[in-house]
Amino acid sequence: ADKVEPLSFDERLEARGRVALVVGAPDADMCFGWFRTDGVDGAAPNKAGDFIGIKVGGPTRAGHYFLPTFFVNDQVRGLPPKGPAMRPGKSCDWSLVYAPAANDGHGAITATLDGESVTHNLKPGQKAKARDARLDHFGMFSIGPGGQIVKLYLDDLQYTGSSTK
Repeated sequence: ADKVEPLSFDERLEARGRVALVVGAPDADMCFGWFRTDGVDGAAPNKAGDFIGIKVGGPTRAGHYFLPTFFVNDQVRGLPPKGPAMRPGKSCDWSLVYAPAANDGHGAITATLDGESVTHNLKPGQKAKARDARLDHFGMFSIGPGGQIVKLYLDDLQYTGSSTK
């Protein structure tokens, strides 16, 4: 992961580039985006907290969805049920925008994969409960021990790395 200036849920975050799914085993997920590195006992950010980014995974029957997600704790988190699906071997343009002022000021995260978008609106009060969240790295991580892998490549990567305040 790349170290970035500490960012928060109050700042607009953007990332884009190209992505290619190489291997997506059944019941295997991974994430990439902004996260906090001083999590609980070295746990992945989706378990330790403070994450805004993309989750690649889904139910086996659907393939591997490309979903906008965030996680602060078990009560403050969000993930849409479905979105654009990745196909192995296909290189795609992608983008991610976290807009804290969207959704009547509650915040929203939009992921786009080759022109197909899905938006996840934060619920009222979730952004306020993320007030102490700190995002200090941008990178990739796997989710939990499942014995399966997701392998993807990112290219032409651009992302917010410093505060706009």
